[in-house]
Amino acid sequence: MVEENSKVVIVTGGGTGIGKAIAARFVAAAARVLVIGRREAPLAALAEQYPAQLSFLVADLTRAEDRARIVPTAIDRYGRLDVLVNNAGAFNLGGIEHTTDEQYETVYATNVVAPASLIRAAVTHLAHTRGCVINLSTVVARAVFPGTSVYVSSKAALNQLTRVLAKELGPLGIRVNAVAPGATKTEMGDDALSAFGEEAFVSLTPLGRVGEPGDIAQSVYFLASPEGAWITGQILEASGGMSL
Repeated sequence: MVEENSKVVIVTGGGTGIGKAIAARFVAAAARVLVIGRREAPLAALAEQYPAQLSFLVADLTRAEDRARIVPTAIDRYGRLDVLVNNAGAFNLGGIEHTTDEQYETVYATNVVAPASLIRAAVTHLAHTRGCVINLSTVVARAVFPGTSVYVSSKAALNQLTRVLAKELGPLGIRVNAVAPGATKTEMGDDALSAFGEEAFVSLTPLGRVGEPGDIAQSVYFLASPEGAWITGQILEASGGMSL
């Protein structure tokens, strides 16, 4: 088993919100973390906060040439890879008659193609460390809310990718799981909260509140930790019971 203080973690979409909380949680466990994002300013601010353990790479996950730089950068800087967290996500809201092919392509490129591409690039390194992948999904991937077809269908695809790759990569010692948040206070989550009303989400949540990024980070960390070593192919809902 890899010691916690030697783990190397990639977190996409790591500059803000859930990704930032995930990066901070791994830093707190003495891991070394490479965060990926499109905007340099929040990434640089995070790296200043944790200069000894965290670095960043500016990349657009919808671009194949940018995706191709991510895993090699982690190996070049840290010499190994133990955990890949596919957190970056794209959200789209609107009825089917108001959505375009370009919107579908952008959301699927971010939410499905990019995770698959990064997992493919990471397989050899994760097999060496008997590492793991955690994808970020959503509880609404199995719900039906009008106007969410682009986003929800992409996350449903990500869930199935998670299950298939858990079975495919398990013989290599690689675990693949997903965490599915409910309503969570982030920049992207605020769009949904505004569209449907925060009170509506709270009313659907038995624990009586919307989530915070740290709630999701704890679930991601658990799946990557030794305590999660016998778990693979699962979609862990971290939602306060929203989907019940």
